[in-house]
Amino acid sequence: MQGTKFILIIIYLILLTSSVVFAARIYKWVDEDGVVHVTDNPETIPEKHRHGIKEPGTEGKIDKLLAKLKEVWNKSDSQKNLIGIVIAGFVFILICHKILIYTKLKSQKRKRAKRDRVLQLSGIDKMNLDEFKNYVCNLLDRRGFKIEAPDGDFNLGVDFIAQKKNVKYAVQLKKQPSTVSSLAISDIEREKHRYGCNASMVISDNYFTEDAIQSASSKGCELVDRETLADWVEDFWKKG
Repeated sequence: MQGTKFILIIIYLILLTSSVVFAARIYKWVDEDGVVHVTDNPETIPEKHRHGIKEPGTEGKIDKLLAKLKEVWNKSDSQKNLIGIVIAGFVFILICHKILIYTKLKSQKRKRAKRDRVLQLSGIDKMNLDEFKNYVCNLLDRRGFKIEAPDGDFNLGVDFIAQKKNVKYAVQLKKQPSTVSSLAISDIEREKHRYGCNASMVISDNYFTEDAIQSASSKGCELVDRETLADWVEDFWKKG
């Protein structure tokens, strides 16, 4: 029970201190004519009136907190214990939540570093567009896709066609230093039917903008970004 009392006292003292510290610093003073002045800058108050300045609003908050503390202290032992359990449970949940967030961020950071390392070893970042195209075609071939070159002299935004079972993808490659915009999704979606494709895919050594991700989701276009590409490379090595 003493432990519960101690927890309650600490919590309300923290609230009390916070209210005093973070309360808006608004000062009021009364001049010789009885006129009340309010300011947030104590330097503007005449020197002779500074001894009587007040901070409106602070006294009420302090009184309320002290009254609340007294009210809790006067509760029965069972009520105090219940309040202590609720507070302890809340603190425990908060700590667990923070730990989960930290662990998740740490894991994501490790995975990204690993993927960057895979792409660095593969040499993808140093490839030109033709080399990148050949490398991606090999990755897709290893993943069970049948690769075809588009018909005609102009590919109209379709770099090649990749088919797996009954799904025929019009594939567009984006090798660039900046993130890929939604324009790439619009291009491939517009042209896929010209080649008899019933699906589309955009593959990049970079990432996609939020607009591109939303556009692809609404149109059913499959996006392969830097992280997914790294996973493909790692699978390629494992199967090799």
